[in-house]
Amino acid sequence: MGSLGSKRKSSPVKEGSSPKRPRTDGGGGRAATSNKDASLNCYASKPVRFIIGPCDEEFFIHAELLISQSTYFKSILNPDPQKRGKNALEFTDIHPNIFKKVAGWFYTKDAGNLCARDLVDVYIFGDNFGIRNLRNDMIDRYLESACLEKGTMASSLLRYVDENTTTPQLKNAIIAVMAHSCKPQRIQQLSPEKLSEYFTMSLLATVLVETLKISQARESDDVATRPTLTRLYEDRCRFHDHGEGEPRCKDKIEEVKNVLIRDEESDNEALASVAQPGG
Repeated sequence: MGSLGSKRKSSPVKEGSSPKRPRTDGGGGRAATSNKDASLNCYASKPVRFIIGPCDEEFFIHAELLISQSTYFKSILNPDPQKRGKNALEFTDIHPNIFKKVAGWFYTKDAGNLCARDLVDVYIFGDNFGIRNLRNDMIDRYLESACLEKGTMASSLLRYVDENTTTPQLKNAIIAVMAHSCKPQRIQQLSPEKLSEYFTMSLLATVLVETLKISQARESDDVATRPTLTRLYEDRCRFHDHGEGEPRCKDKIEEVKNVLIRDEESDNEALASVAQPGG
């Protein structure tokens, strides 16, 4: 499975983690990301200093970006910029490489190149710190990669995801990919050691049931409705967390299209009025 079985000594941020006592020492530090494509409004806010990992690497992210995307940081960062102080938020249990990818996402909505383990750890970060859009982006990238790699990506990380997240979306996406990419017999042929490594008993039961459902659906005579990884990716919105009352991705796309159409019609009407004699 390539990088899927790799292990990192430094674990991602743990569930329920909270900042340790703020540090007040100085230091120039370094910026986590460039400001490419960032909202100009965020630069009016004060950067928040982070101390990350066991080697105390230092990063900065503008407060407005943190508050706009993360329920956790919105709850702990003082809304008054003058009262935030110079203290740093310290997280020794987050791998600096993962934090750097997350910081890049805050500014550009792109977490960069991700192996399967990194993708999962970035999702876990979004889960622990209440960053819904980051989680949705990681689900999209996982499903896209799963299509390209024929379902192998992150399948061995299912138990790791289950044990380190409180939101079910990525776990459900991995289970769906496994169900679309292998037969129940293949899972049952795994050695007891692999079964215990990849699954808990409840996870194994869920995967087998979903795999059996997909296998039966593939026997349908209607080629247009047979389940495939491509169709799973096209329907990726069902794995997203959009919040109560928020429209699905397809509804958002249609809404944007309608706005563009209205704008185009309005522009055409304006041009027509100008072209008229005396306009």
